[in-house]
Amino acid sequence: MKTATSNGDGEGHSSICPTCGAKTVKYPHRLNRGLLAGLRAIHRAGGGPINLNACKMNYNVQCNFQKLRYWGMVLNEDAHGNRRAGLWQITNLGRAFLYREITMPDHVWTYRSNPCEAPEGEPPAKPVWITQIVDWYEQRADYAAGARPAGDRPEPPEQGDLFS
Repeated sequence: MKTATSNGDGEGHSSICPTCGAKTVKYPHRLNRGLLAGLRAIHRAGGGPINLNACKMNYNVQCNFQKLRYWGMVLNEDAHGNRRAGLWQITNLGRAFLYREITMPDHVWTYRSNPCEAPEGEPPAKPVWITQIVDWYEQRADYAAGARPAGDRPEPPEQGDLFS
């Protein structure tokens, strides 16, 4: 498998699929104050389903809001459970975290925008209360540095295999 690097030294963290060229990496996401600002905003607006534009969030909070779904704190659905672009609602887990009834992992890992298991050898997430969240958003370099290969992939099929 080819490895993508930012500095060309061959020691990068990103794996590239030899068939399609897509990155096959897992990314860590930290629970931070910016995400909590979005969670509080939707809660104050009634919990949804609501279009995020109606919550009057700043640009960074609104752009990163969807990451709250990695923890199961929000859903991208209307009142009937249908996925609708722009409509979000807070979940019971999100409310319980806001009300200090439960803890959440301080970070989660994702693969292609879906929560997944942590890569082998990575420390487990620590449970945190809402009052323990102090960090703000990570910078692009921090985010890229945290990327880990998603694991070994089977050899890609030959083109002839796809049509047999």
